[in-house]
Amino acid sequence: ITATEAESGGSLISLGLMEMLLRQIRKVGYFRPLIKGGDDSNTHDARIQLISSHFKLELPYEKMHGFKIEEARNRVSGSGQGEVIEGIMRKFRALQETCDFVLCEGTDFESASAAFEFDINAEISKNLGCPVLLVAKALQKTVEDALGSTRLAIESLAEKGCHVAATIVNRADPGKAEAILRALQERVLPRKQLFYVIPEEEYLGKPTVGEIARILGAEVLCGEEHLSRHVYSFTVAAMQLQNFLTRIERGSLIITPGDRGDIIVACLAAAASS
Repeated sequence: ITATEAESGGSLISLGLMEMLLRQIRKVGYFRPLIKGGDDSNTHDARIQLISSHFKLELPYEKMHGFKIEEARNRVSGSGQGEVIEGIMRKFRALQETCDFVLCEGTDFESASAAFEFDINAEISKNLGCPVLLVAKALQKTVEDALGSTRLAIESLAEKGCHVAATIVNRADPGKAEAILRALQERVLPRKQLFYVIPEEEYLGKPTVGEIARILGAEVLCGEEHLSRHVYSFTVAAMQLQNFLTRIERGSLIITPGDRGDIIVACLAAAASS
């Protein structure tokens, strides 16, 4: 089971894990004990849809999750945590019977109920007997901040009887990644645990030109071979040409009226210029 922190890139970690598992194991299942959900029963969890469609798991959506977080919280308030844990274990075991291995992904602890989510994720892990892969974030954190929050999470899971097999600190400042890894290895117990630090890759959070075109329903006039380029910023080009040229940067998406031939030609010239 993976326990992830908000904005840690947990879905990317899960994609990588599924890729590795499917190389060795014939049938791998994917399960989320708790999912977000609104009032619309037709709204499916985005991560379940991503994993299921990408790897063609051919598993019923209803079997791949336990409860919606709001539903679980209401049940805990009414009849206690035991009913929620029992219901999740029942659905997990039903999925487990049809798979050789099941990857569970915990919640992101990003809502107002983060403490509730942490507690119930820990209880689920303990009751299912699942080792935990903790995924923490270091985005915009100092070495000490990343170390402190990660160590607190590991200690809290250990106190609840969970076995943390490994910890991945994701989205670290590339210049701090080695220092964070060294601090984890030297100052976090138990020392035998595996620690990994993944530097932040800015482009992973940026849309491609093709994605923007698809969302807008835009017609591609030329440059189909470059639709995979990532967009890092945008500029609305509604000014005179001499003022616009200073605003062109690498990875900029230029938004301009269709009759501004001067802007369009200038963009083409800038792209061709060394």
